[in-house]
Amino acid sequence: MNKLLFILGITLTLVWNGCERDLDTWSGKDVVYLEQTVDSTVVSFVYIDSKNEYDTVVLQANVMGEVVNSETRYVSVKVTGKNAEAGVDYLPLKERYEIAPGKIFCEIPVCLKRTDALKSEIKEITVELQPNEDFDLLYQEDIPSTGGTVVFSKLSRRILFHEMMLEAPDTWNEYYLGTFSAAKFREICDQMDIPREKFLDRSYMSFGRIQYIARYMDDYFDRMKALGMPVLEENGSEMTMGEGVL
Repeated sequence: MNKLLFILGITLTLVWNGCERDLDTWSGKDVVYLEQTVDSTVVSFVYIDSKNEYDTVVLQANVMGEVVNSETRYVSVKVTGKNAEAGVDYLPLKERYEIAPGKIFCEIPVCLKRTDALKSEIKEITVELQPNEDFDLLYQEDIPSTGGTVVFSKLSRRILFHEMMLEAPDTWNEYYLGTFSAAKFREICDQMDIPREKFLDRSYMSFGRIQYIARYMDDYFDRMKALGMPVLEENGSEMTMGEGVL
């Protein structure tokens, strides 16, 4: 019996020591990284109503290490713009964002501004995490996403934004609405107070509604022309509806 107990004791000691060696404990400086599975975001203002001057991309910065309940810590960021200017194309970001006591993440809002330039070019900025007195950077190298071969970084996010509408929505009916143009699309939505994304909804954009839009806009164009203020396409020609209402 004593021999059996001795062997059992030795076995339990070895198992416990093995568990202690395998235990993943944290040591070293706390670190910060971006919660993401891609390193780029594309924002299109095409289906965002004209009355909305801004759109916001919210980045989440996570921290790893000891949870601090007694003091506020900060995440530092730097923004570089490939062809976008702070205060013109996007609202300036702060240099650091607050991690409240007891929290393990913060949000970094990136507010993009709609400008006429977006109708002809893609603007681009990159938000990069920076090491500081509170946090180091965990992922120094690009890492592959789980189950895939795409390589991305958790230290930065590239944001591209534009308002270039290169093709008509699937619901566009040329017989009634005429030749598609981005300018005409915007004019219809603005004048008739139609949310832009409704042109992606086939159940909303029924045949009867398309006919109504065509008749309404055709009358609107006639009235504006009679007032000496014809509605023009971007190339200077008069905006018209399709042959179905002419």
